[in-house]
Amino acid sequence: MVVLPNSVSAQKTSKSVQNIRRPLPSAHEGGLLAERVELWRKDRLWRVADDGYLLSGYESRPGVHAWQGEHVGKWLHAATLAYEQTHDKKLGKAKIKVTGNYPLSPKAEISFEQAGNKKFALEFTNPGGARLKTAQINGKDIALSKNDRGFYRIDRTWKTGDRIAIEFEYLLKTHTETPKNGQRWVAFTYGPWSLAQKIKKGAAGAEPFIGKDVKSKAPSQWLAPYQTRDKDLPLFRIKNTNILLEPYCSAGGKKTGIRTYFKF
Repeated sequence: MVVLPNSVSAQKTSKSVQNIRRPLPSAHEGGLLAERVELWRKDRLWRVADDGYLLSGYESRPGVHAWQGEHVGKWLHAATLAYEQTHDKKLGKAKIKVTGNYPLSPKAEISFEQAGNKKFALEFTNPGGARLKTAQINGKDIALSKNDRGFYRIDRTWKTGDRIAIEFEYLLKTHTETPKNGQRWVAFTYGPWSLAQKIKKGAAGAEPFIGKDVKSKAPSQWLAPYQTRDKDLPLFRIKNTNILLEPYCSAGGKKTGIRTYFKF
């Protein structure tokens, strides 16, 4: 038997209606399950919180095992659910909200909706294929440098209403490979996006770099930005061709193929 929560409608809806996230209502357990959950909330939650194991993978990579980051995410999720159910004041001393539209946008904002004038450090790092462009606290620019672990660190007393605005710069990069057979290949990325050519079904993909003397690996020697009406997704044109490259996630379809590597 499958039980659907009341936030999910079993009725047919029009395709034009978008999905809407509706948080599930609070649940109050009973019996053995309730006893186990209560023991976790009162005991294990705090033993794990006070154990340096959770953050050791970030402070001294790679940590004790490869799934270190997954455990941090699970603990934060569980602690959040515990607060929603119990409103334990020990869990509710701070409320930090992170907003953004990554990877469509290289900007993010961290707002302290509840801080309590507490001093603690906040760290962040660059996403893959990007570098820090600007950082502001309450509208004022701040200068940041990476620590020995590769993180930007802000250590201060935080007040309710404080806001951090972060903007990254996506980098256009070339990636070349030469397998054992000696044939050279090139691929391109833009920030977190892997760029790909959309190929129609049955069409043979042309090799735009064969016979070309490309003397530099600088992306500007290979690609040029291509302006479209859709400003959300990046688009590039291989120079002196009509071949367009777009994010891998948008290039595929039922009637199209995807190509990311080109011979040169």
